[in-house]
Amino acid sequence: MAEKWFEDLPEDFFESEADRAYRESFAQIRKGLEEGLGFDDACAAVEIKDEDLRKQIITDMLKVIIAEEHFAKKIPLEELAGRLKVQPEVLETAKLSMFEDIEKGGQVVV
Repeated sequence: MAEKWFEDLPEDFFESEADRAYRESFAQIRKGLEEGLGFDDACAAVEIKDEDLRKQIITDMLKVIIAEEHFAKKIPLEELAGRLKVQPEVLETAKLSMFEDIEKGGQVVV
């Protein structure tokens, strides 16, 4: 079978800069959390020049963690807040924001 023109391209060649920033930032935050950092400290290492994009990535990462840990694994928000070293209100606010996103027709991606 003939080789296609794109077979030699890197796997992330068609990935947008924003998608790449999300992927790399999520990995960096997860690594920090695995090393025992709190959520805020893990996020502090994310270096993105576009501050709006940086804030959106951090907000979305928190929502992903809530979806994975609280909704999927049934970990109480109080316990999750302790592990992430954030106030429970931070998680409650993010959780409410997730529901608002869904009500507006948005999609929460996990």
